[in-house]
Amino acid sequence: MAAIKIRSPKDFKCRNFRAHWLDQITFRKLVMPMALELDAWLKSGPLAPDLEEAPEGWRKEFKNLTGGWTFRVCGEGECPKTVYTIYVKGDCRKGAVDLDEWEARGRKPAGSDPMAELFDKEEEI
Repeated sequence: MAAIKIRSPKDFKCRNFRAHWLDQITFRKLVMPMALELDAWLKSGPLAPDLEEAPEGWRKEFKNLTGGWTFRVCGEGECPKTVYTIYVKGDCRKGAVDLDEWEARGRKPAGSDPMAELFDKEEEI
């Protein structure tokens, strides 16, 4: 299981989802402030779990000042696949890994034992 860099929808490997992203923007379901926040996030080089660790994909929620979400990006592996906004209701697949929680766990699978890592290392003498 490895952390992989999320690619932009413009990337050649993610070209299958590009038309969907353009539709979202064209029909103003992803408004400019959302698009700018998404662009900044993608340029920051975010990581996601690979398909082995997250077969149902991943999700990233972008929250507003009150703590609710304004839009949510869903993806699989290195490619973002779709976006849901407060204007277009929807949800990622059930079982999708929340990237914020995954990052807080130190990019470990849910339920992994943090103490096991300590016992796996050999002591240097």
